[in-house]
Amino acid sequence: MEIAQDVLNNAQRIKDTAVEYRAPEALPFNIGLTPTLAPYLTQYFSELFNSIFPTMRVTMIEDLPQNMLQMVEDYTLDVALVAELNHNSNLDFTPIWNEPLFLGVRKGHPLETLPSIAPEDVPSHDFIRLPHSFGYELEDRLPKPDRNTRAAKRFDLTAMRFETICRHICHSDDCTIVSALAAEQFRQDSWPLSFIPFKAPGNMRNLGAASRLNCPRKPLLAKVGAYIQHSPPKGVTPTFKA
Repeated sequence: MEIAQDVLNNAQRIKDTAVEYRAPEALPFNIGLTPTLAPYLTQYFSELFNSIFPTMRVTMIEDLPQNMLQMVEDYTLDVALVAELNHNSNLDFTPIWNEPLFLGVRKGHPLETLPSIAPEDVPSHDFIRLPHSFGYELEDRLPKPDRNTRAAKRFDLTAMRFETICRHICHSDDCTIVSALAAEQFRQDSWPLSFIPFKAPGNMRNLGAASRLNCPRKPLLAKVGAYIQHSPPKGVTPTFKA
């Protein structure tokens, strides 16, 4: 089994070398985005790739971080956009931006007027927590999922998609965490939501691109990083360094 894996790895390295010595920009570029990023970055990345690689075909895949990292290792993806906290140490990580976290509540919610909130002050009986990590250190300090705590609630939405949960919050007293990119999109789309900054260490996630060691698409990634450095999405602070 180990010998077979070595043969496969060597074959993939040969494939990478072949890509490097062909015209890398003439080949499709496959990028993975998490469900809490993809809905808010498709337009931005369309503009980005149209600007710097106008003839290159780009495939965007939406999945959970652990699945996408495996897809990078398996050569299904060239890069996966993930938080450093969720990163796989077997892969390279290129920092791209820092992004703050907010507590999302409906307009008119009793917490709406708070200038900031500590993770421990988030009401546990109203808090909807997704089963996967957003990649922020302070998530460990937020209320843990507790069926008994939310037993009085009629609806259990913890298995729903992030945007579905946010739509539910527009007309309920529930709340959830929302990244800056999503918050900016919700504001632009006039969703009746308010976003309370977290007052605590670990309220920023370092988002970056996971790629294979010595991946020949690194020059393309560098151009992507440079574009983001000069024209970042609203709500984030670029960290890419050429």
